[in-house]
Amino acid sequence: MAKENQTVPKNGIRHVCVNFGGNEIPKKLLKNYNGFIGTEYIITEKEQILPLLNITLERVEFLIVWRDNNFNMSNPNGYDHFKEMYDFNIKIKKYAGFNLKTKIYYFNETNEALTFIKRKKFNKIILISNGGNNGIGFINEARKIIGSNTISLITCYVVENYMDVAKKTENLLLSSKYYNCIKDFLNFSTTKNIDELKNLQKNVENSLKNIDNSFSFKKINNDVFNFPYFKSGGNFSEIKF
Repeated sequence: MAKENQTVPKNGIRHVCVNFGGNEIPKKLLKNYNGFIGTEYIITEKEQILPLLNITLERVEFLIVWRDNNFNMSNPNGYDHFKEMYDFNIKIKKYAGFNLKTKIYYFNETNEALTFIKRKKFNKIILISNGGNNGIGFINEARKIIGSNTISLITCYVVENYMDVAKKTENLLLSSKYYNCIKDFLNFSTTKNIDELKNLQKNVENSLKNIDNSFSFKKINNDVFNFPYFKSGGNFSEIKF
């Protein structure tokens, strides 16, 4: 039988294989050993826990909540914006497997999206909505829950209907046929570079001057990433079974 003084210093445990008689089997002989084998733990701590499984969890830095009543997950070709969303989702899954910076959630219904945001308001949340079904109303209500005028994007076919709102609403972008910025906006959500965001808003603004030469967005604030409910609990946590 393995002796207690054989425990590895500072680790408090030594894992060995033993035969039916309780004698240790050297590792070099295990490959060709045909008898009974048991596992023996030599523990110096009286109440030491032996983990069988160790899982490391990393907290996602940002959540994107995308509300659009036109989403139809079973028909990717039935909606113009679906391709950008689908391509990004594939990209972010691959990206998140290594860095876990952003997680995207899709909702058809406003109430469902707001209920989710209420549960997640202690996270950092970015908003995307279509213009229909009172998209700006959804964004305003979501911002109240979050407690932050978080950066938001409205996707719209008839962008003229939302330009007045965009002049008055801070930290807002419009995506339309004049400038489809969905892909750029999603890419920004992985970098969180405020200068990139301001440049993107300026590019969209210039494209919309073709409709109204006097148009200008309400500028993006430097505190756009201020989330008062956000609770920092460190990047990693471990669960052992």
